[in-house]
Amino acid sequence: MPVDHFYGLTQDTFNIKFLYNLNYYQTGGPIFFYLGNEGAVEKFAQNTGIMWYLAKTFNAAVVFAEHRYYGESLPYGKLTFVDVKYLQFLSVPQVLADCATFIPWFKENVVKCNPHVPVIAFGGSYGGMLAAWFRIAYPNVTAGAWAASAPLLLFHGSGVPIDSVAQIATQTFLSSGCNFNAVVNGFQAILDLSQSNNGRNILYQIFGMSDYLSIRTSIEQAFLWLASIDYPYPTNFLKPLPEWPVELACKSLSIDSSTPEQRARAMYEASSVWNGNKEQNNFQNDENMLPNMYSWKWQVTKLRT
Repeated sequence: MPVDHFYGLTQDTFNIKFLYNLNYYQTGGPIFFYLGNEGAVEKFAQNTGIMWYLAKTFNAAVVFAEHRYYGESLPYGKLTFVDVKYLQFLSVPQVLADCATFIPWFKENVVKCNPHVPVIAFGGSYGGMLAAWFRIAYPNVTAGAWAASAPLLLFHGSGVPIDSVAQIATQTFLSSGCNFNAVVNGFQAILDLSQSNNGRNILYQIFGMSDYLSIRTSIEQAFLWLASIDYPYPTNFLKPLPEWPVELACKSLSIDSSTPEQRARAMYEASSVWNGNKEQNNFQNDENMLPNMYSWKWQVTKLRT
């Protein structure tokens, strides 16, 4: 795959990893194409059930392409993240061009089908955004797109409330048994404890760290991820989780405790469903949640600007 599809800044190429399955494919059937996400391709192939279900119904070929700069699809190997001159080619237009280049090659060399066989793009979350953008940017390559859990309208001026994600996450926790006051007072207790040496010592004993902002960020991220992965079955998608993990987290926050220490500990226990515990050294190191978090941080920064 060309590292640069547009600007002529380099003639370098690299290999993109892909997974495919032809068990349900019959000649003339469509191709169901997953555009990748912010992680190794295997995780998304193992956790995107709708494609497999529909493939059997429509006699489709299934293919998952790994997103450039994630998993094993690193343009410059171990050097990929050491210099901005290598990272500059990580952008949505370059990713979409990868897909537009890959699909004709896949039809000709793997499926060996008619070049006009229809392709349906699939994706979830950020991958869902890619699927929608791909359909818009390359309507000649795709016949449709399935954008699951994708915030297609969550942009400035769209009319969608900017805090809509937080609202949905909050409702998920409340409907799973959490007490609203327990959560609000829990955050306040952590703030109050952080104002004194004795309080910071208590926070350190509970969380393994004492900085209020770090603790708050860790808890907020845990709650958002739990709401996002609140599946009714055990999963190992982003990390091992039981069924209905939010319900499990809410067992620690079903009632409001009486002291700041108790409230802080309840917040720790609830967020530990996602973060693990401080003895496992997971609570402070959630960046290991997905591979190549440097890539995701780079993308988020570019999308915001």
